[in-house]
Amino acid sequence: MSTISVLPVLDLLDGEVVHAKRGLRSEYQRIQSELTPESSPLAVACALREVYGSQHFYLADLNSLQARGPAHYADFESLIEEGFKLTVDCGINRIEQAKRLLDCGVQEIVIASETLESKDQLETLVEHLGRERTVFSLDLQGGELLHGPAEWQQRSLERIVEEAIGLGIQRLILLDLAAVGANRGWPLQSLSQSIGKSHPGARIYSGGGIRNLNDLHLLQTSGVHFALISTALHTRSSEFFQKADSFFTPES
Repeated sequence: MSTISVLPVLDLLDGEVVHAKRGLRSEYQRIQSELTPESSPLAVACALREVYGSQHFYLADLNSLQARGPAHYADFESLIEEGFKLTVDCGINRIEQAKRLLDCGVQEIVIASETLESKDQLETLVEHLGRERTVFSLDLQGGELLHGPAEWQQRSLERIVEEAIGLGIQRLILLDLAAVGANRGWPLQSLSQSIGKSHPGARIYSGGGIRNLNDLHLLQTSGVHFALISTALHTRSSEFFQKADSFFTPES
């Protein structure tokens, strides 16, 4: 069984951390957290560190993912200056975008299937960034591939992952947006187990719908190494606040 660490999620929109729910991005609202009354990325990250000891965050930049404006580069820099490690998804598919993230000091850069136009773009970015900095995100909506290259539309999810790993990818995000913030549990057990069995060297990140320690244990037994969690962390009376502090490790 793999060890597992919790990777808190920061979803950024128009300069604020928002509450993501079911992938309905037009309906995302400012985060309501029991940890802090503020919603700036730095304030929320510092509150999560104070309560859980979190040092490493998965950050989704919804402005750039939706082509609604530039990424929150200044916020990335502020978080990194404060000592946080960032895994950032801002919908990159060009080398110049990757260079800007590297200039900010981002440690892990997500290449998301959602915003890729071709497999060739993925190959080019992996070659430029190196496999140690690259994370490939398989983005789903209700179990189906969300957008992505036309050449992948008729392929199985396992085949897409196999092609990504063939390009040198070692880190994978499996995320079904329909489960995010829905409080219905994690839906990707079978896919994660299949990928872990076929590619035991891959490091798997996943989340969406994680409610409690039972859900976290399910991820762990399914081969997930990093659990992406947001909603469940912002209620101080939650089971996570009471019992899960050992999963928030600086090594994550």
